Amino acid sequence: MEIAKKLGVLVLVAFVLGACASHKAGFILVKNTNEYMNYQKQEDVEIAADLYANELKTKEGFYLNVNEKNFYPVNLIVRNNSEGRLFLLKADVRIVDSVGNQYFPTSCSVMSGEFERSKIAYALLGFGIFSYLSADEANKRMETDRREKELANDLVISPGQRASGFVYFKMPEGFKPNGMILKVKLESPETKKTHSFDLQL
Repeated sequence: MEIAKKLGVLVLVAFVLGACASHKAGFILVKNTNEYMNYQKQEDVEIAADLYANELKTKEGFYLNVNEKNFYPVNLIVRNNSEGRLFLLKADVRIVDSVGNQYFPTSCSVMSGEFERSKIAYALLGFGIFSYLSADEANKRMETDRREKELANDLVISPGQRASGFVYFKMPEGFKPNGMILKVKLESPETKKTHSFDLQL
């Protein structure tokens, strides 16, 4: 009876650790640009921003609530209805608060690094190399998932096409981007014409 009880505890702990060491890809619904609240249009260019700043939505999209560590993903959706290409440089995207402070994107690697499962800790808990490998696999899946969702550093949107991707922001402790302004600039490489957007998050 005592042995069975101990085995039961071990199985339960193994199950919990296994669950913690897993990572699932979140679900992202990308709608038409004009279906978002944060939407603007300039001539033949449309843009929308979808902020992930509450626990339920963030967990649905990223499996974990990354807001807990002050990371705020913003999904940018761009529709190019013009006859030429559009160029978007992710490094130029920024959030500006009411007093003019600016916050620039961080990478998926930085965000994933703060949520990595400790491989050594899992191994030391008595489950050896299997837990070590399980945590390592979960970390790889997490970073792959977030990298696949991330906006390209240099995004080119062809005529008649729609493109989307996440820009990740790390905000200072106690600050949320809600109500701040997201600044995005798109440029035509052929005509050099620019479209500057200020989207309220």
